[in-house]
Amino acid sequence: MSDTTGSGRGAVVVRLLLAGPLGIAAWLLLRWWAYVAHEIRWDCDSGGCGTNDPRALLLIGGIAAGAALVVVLWWIVRVVGFGLAVALCSFAMVRGWRAADGGAAGANADAITLWSSVGLAGICLLALALAFELAATGTVARLCGQLSAPARLSDFEPAKGLRGGGTGLMTFTDRDGQVHSRRLRADPTWFHLPVRAIYPRADPSRSRLAAPWYRPWESATDDSGVTGKAELVQQLERLAALHRAGDLSDAEYERAKAKLLGSAPQT
Repeated sequence: MSDTTGSGRGAVVVRLLLAGPLGIAAWLLLRWWAYVAHEIRWDCDSGGCGTNDPRALLLIGGIAAGAALVVVLWWIVRVVGFGLAVALCSFAMVRGWRAADGGAAGANADAITLWSSVGLAGICLLALALAFELAATGTVARLCGQLSAPARLSDFEPAKGLRGGGTGLMTFTDRDGQVHSRRLRADPTWFHLPVRAIYPRADPSRSRLAAPWYRPWESATDDSGVTGKAELVQQLERLAALHRAGDLSDAEYERAKAKLLGSAPQT
């Protein structure tokens, strides 16, 4: 777990260091493109439109930088990063068009109105996604006075009715040294990530699972040969069916399940 925590923190730092330059690049390139777009001459015929003006590449570069920003931030803040990129790119172009129009209503008025709306939608998406992440990671609960403790997930069981997921046994030690275990709904890709238990001061038995901020898409499948979450769940469901049918013993079932989840079996 400590190795996972250390590598996760290192990956977060690297991605945040990359996000800054990518965001600045997206802003500058798209703002510059919007400012000079009216000066770019396009030659159009039946085969399409083209230009020899290299400034047309500013748009492509800005979009590429914005897309890279989404990818870099996805493992840390997921949809928050997408909303941020949409808002940043939209308002960058709006600033460029306004500068080109001299601050007054001009030829770019319609584009400014449209992309201002897109930018505001991006801010709304960012706010909603951030609220979800703050709740899912237990940040809100901790700010409201609940306690937090490192936890461990084990014994994943696929569950009918939980699309793409199942339940796991969360085990943690509270501040008084008491060990608690509770079966909760859990994503199968979290089983070797540094999850935490969030619980009220007066009643640790009412604990819930808090997801880590850094959640790679393939976090629990690297060593098992499974290539994605959907396939992982299917494999676990097959194992559970074989176990129920008596084709796998309890020990064989636990070993196979632990291998798929990328963790060592319990002894």
